Amino acid sequence: MDAEERAKAARLTRERMTILRAVEAALSRYREVAEAIAESSDRRAAITAVGTLLDVDETPARAVVELQWGRLSRDTRAGVTEELEQLGRELEALES
Repeated sequence: MDAEERAKAARLTRERMTILRAVEAALSRYREVAEAIAESSDRRAAITAVGTLLDVDETPARAVVELQWGRLSRDTRAGVTEELEQLGRELEALES
């Protein structure tokens, strides 16, 4: 992999990690997230409310709003944590 490909892979990995961190935070605060979404006037307002609640920008907030309720199970939350750890290792390797 050349330097340009490594840089692109690192950027994409960082972007995925940002989204997964927001999802992880949302899963641990699902009651607050559900309330923020339910109290919003529309989808756009829900994305904004979730972004404010979790202190993230639009892309991760949108990912959280688009989560399915089945993703709230403990095994899914553990999988998100595992994926974040794996991506962290991959990013470290890409940037070394």
